[in-house]
Amino acid sequence: MKKALALFLALCMMFALCACGKEAITADTFAERMEGMGLLVFQEEDEIDGEIVKNAYVGGSEEEDPIVWFYELDSKEHARNGYENYKADLVDKSGSSSEVTTPSSGFYSKKTSEDVQMVAFVDNTVMWGGASLAHAQELEAIFETMGYK
Repeated sequence: MKKALALFLALCMMFALCACGKEAITADTFAERMEGMGLLVFQEEDEIDGEIVKNAYVGGSEEEDPIVWFYELDSKEHARNGYENYKADLVDKSGSSSEVTTPSSGFYSKKTSEDVQMVAFVDNTVMWGGASLAHAQELEAIFETMGYK
């Protein structure tokens, strides 16, 4: 009986940990959180096509350091493709990098001698941005506040 209970509890904990994935935010939530951090945010109306791109924002400091783009897309596949395309541009740069991926989310960062760039996707959203080394912590805070790091 004790073994069965221990096995049941272990399985419950395993399922609970698997369910603790990242959750996508909406473009409106992105805008609200950016403004809450005292940053500027603008809707990228030229980027919204109503088919693949459902909503798009760009935000950052007045000096554009850091600067972050956020896209709400029509599918997870398009978000993952956007992530992979942006990441491919970063991989070739010299510097240190880190990556964490799951089937429904991913995060990649690249630090060079001049700047830091990050890209992440969660479900049907993709976010990327960059900052000088002097503002790297601010960029990281944005990704953390959005729940994408």
